[in-house]
Amino acid sequence: MAKPLTTSPLKTIALIMLLFFSSFAVAQTEEEIALKHWELVQKNYPQSVEFRKIGDREYYLENEGFYSGSVKIQNIIIEESSGIYKKTVDFVVKLETDEKTLYKEHGQSYSRWQGSNRLIYDETQKRWVRYKDYDISANRPYSKKACSKKQRLKTLWEKLLVAAFPLILIVLIFFVFLRTTYKDGKSINERLLDSNLEIANELKRIADQLEKDR
Repeated sequence: MAKPLTTSPLKTIALIMLLFFSSFAVAQTEEEIALKHWELVQKNYPQSVEFRKIGDREYYLENEGFYSGSVKIQNIIIEESSGIYKKTVDFVVKLETDEKTLYKEHGQSYSRWQGSNRLIYDETQKRWVRYKDYDISANRPYSKKACSKKQRLKTLWEKLLVAAFPLILIVLIFFVFLRTTYKDGKSINERLLDSNLEIANELKRIADQLEKDR
């Protein structure tokens, strides 16, 4: 009789720790990727004059709109949802200048820059991007129901076109026939007018001749 498989407590603990650290490593990797993309966003920000790393998650930022000084990342929050934006990341930052002062003196510039601290993961580009660079239509998968409805509509139009083709052909032939008849009718009228003019001239000639004979 086969012996039941048993696992020692030490092996179980080791397995749990391995899974925990594996998931932690994946989370760390995702954070680091998001961080690198955030750094690129800050470097390419329209008002950025200078942006460089000066420490662990600490940077020097010179922004012509509102600020010159250090930017320290306090937290990185990655969230997933079933909405339009499937995955977002928020960078919680601390500046040297008080936030209230920044809002009071450079409210518009500061608010716009704050928007660059929230990124969306773009599945088509496989990278984190700003809201303005996120293409909603490209990242919105077509549902099976929508595809099915579109296919049925296409099939219906094809059937209608096939069914209507003989009728369209008959109407086209009838139109050509009317056009040809109209042209011929116009030629006949012109010939009748010429004949009437010739008859009128002949009658006038005869009348003139009779007048002379009298």
